[in-house]
Amino acid sequence: MPRINQDLSGVNEDDMNRDGGGWKVKPDGWYRACFMTSTYKQNSKGTGMNLGFEGQFLDTPHRGDKLFENLAVDNPSAKAEEISRARLKELAIAAGHPTPDYVEDSDDLHAKPFMVRVYSEEAYDEKYGDADGLQQRIGEYLSVSAWQAKEGAQGATSASQQAPASTGSPGAVPPVNDEEIPF
Repeated sequence: MPRINQDLSGVNEDDMNRDGGGWKVKPDGWYRACFMTSTYKQNSKGTGMNLGFEGQFLDTPHRGDKLFENLAVDNPSAKAEEISRARLKELAIAAGHPTPDYVEDSDDLHAKPFMVRVYSEEAYDEKYGDADGLQQRIGEYLSVSAWQAKEGAQGATSASQQAPASTGSPGAVPPVNDEEIPF
């Protein structure tokens, strides 16, 4: 067991996250993000395996905020497996995996920037919701270049549908810079 030696006596109740964890869902729209870690573990019912990703948003004002994806890649429900495998391939394409038809190791998808469309919906369980009872969902993944081409073809969109940019320019997506990706 890791020894962390943290004195928490100075933390008072006001400092602790309450009411939905003290976080708010992001406005619906497109964001640049990347996954940094992944786990492959048995699902809560012990009937299959889930592939879980944890990452973060890369651009301000949400830079560093967490992003999660859980995929039921081995599940008794054929439909759940089909949806999860399709989502994994979509992620592999967006992250620029050289062989998106076959992903041998989920580590190959780490620290690879992509665009993600997020939206919010009512949380099915209050422990997963924000202070307003909403939870963040992932709608789709695209590569940064595919997103830029799609946005260019569709013309101007509202700021809430555009990716926030580090430069502060609404909708502009800065070029990928490996120094921006936290390791």
